[in-house]
Amino acid sequence: MMEHVSAVLRVDGRSRSKWTMRQLIRGKIAGGPVSGAGVAINPANSSSGWFGTRRYRIFTVSCISALRHSAEACERVRIIRMSFRILVTGSSGFIGEAVCSALSSAGHHVRAASRKPGSVGNNLEWVKLPDLETQVDWHPLLEGIDIVVHLAAIAHRNRVDSGNYTRANRLATKGLAEACRHHAVKRLIFMSSIGAQAGSAADSVVTENDKACPVTAYDRAKLEAEKEIKRSGVPFTILRPVIVYGPGAKANIALIVRIAGLPIPLPFGAFRNRRSLLSIGNLSEAVLFCLSGDATLNQTFIVSDPEPITIAEIFATLREGMGRSPGLISIPPAALKAMVIATGRRSLWDRIGRELVASSASLQKAGWSPRVETKAGLRAIVEPPSRSSE
Repeated sequence: MMEHVSAVLRVDGRSRSKWTMRQLIRGKIAGGPVSGAGVAINPANSSSGWFGTRRYRIFTVSCISALRHSAEACERVRIIRMSFRILVTGSSGFIGEAVCSALSSAGHHVRAASRKPGSVGNNLEWVKLPDLETQVDWHPLLEGIDIVVHLAAIAHRNRVDSGNYTRANRLATKGLAEACRHHAVKRLIFMSSIGAQAGSAADSVVTENDKACPVTAYDRAKLEAEKEIKRSGVPFTILRPVIVYGPGAKANIALIVRIAGLPIPLPFGAFRNRRSLLSIGNLSEAVLFCLSGDATLNQTFIVSDPEPITIAEIFATLREGMGRSPGLISIPPAALKAMVIATGRRSLWDRIGRELVASSASLQKAGWSPRVETKAGLRAIVEPPSRSSE
């Protein structure tokens, strides 16, 4: 028995029929007849919509649908991807370079803003980023921009007073948010930090519903920047990533890799405390996913790989990627804790001796699907090119 059905498209990345959605995403409709379509799209209701992280406009289509899994012939569907003009601040950093690459590869035009000159290409233009510690005129950077991904900030530095963090990380973000509203930017995606939520350690699994407890001046400035964005009235998505790893990562990850590379046994065999990490690939996909859609509009999300990993596993995995045995010896963590604290570096102990398990369940429930598994991602950092390409 045949029946005519009209597809219902919503601008939140979802369709009334997930089965038909998969057909569209996999390209089984574009360019030819559809086999087994469960829903037909009425040409009178043709419209734009979001499928995953890609935006499409559906044009002429007519279809007759039978049973849900039957194979009925349909007329051709023509799908045209729609791209955005996106400003990325802080584009020359570790995260910025990866995000710009992912956005431009997805067909978006990227205006990359950084203090030092960056790459240019068909979908990529570079503009100079003003000093965030001064009064910033954001308006020239926002001309013709649809979406802003704000990564630029003063990161953790020694001997940086809270005033620097306030000016560069809170007040500059406030000015950007207000300028975005003036230019009718569709969305401001702000890269905050897990530190704005919970500092560098927590005794229970961290979620967005927990009371925010920033510890450092940097973390407090990030949380205040989040509040400024919410007060501005601009459409937003706030991301709170845990520590991000990947080829070229700096700071904590670079230090861990150097330690793993030492030609000596390491005293972390008994360290069972778990830490949430985040692949740079998974973070880039999260940014792509948050470009639009009601599910992420005006929301704040923790971003992490799905499964945490112990400190012992981190070093063992890195050494495995180097082609070495783990080489871990078991020294009681309490003994190492006493040594670290005696040197006045309690914050270091919080990062290596305590837990920080942060849940990205909310973002996954919204539809984000991280593809990089943590151990595979860590091995890829240190594997020789010949092995990683196999």
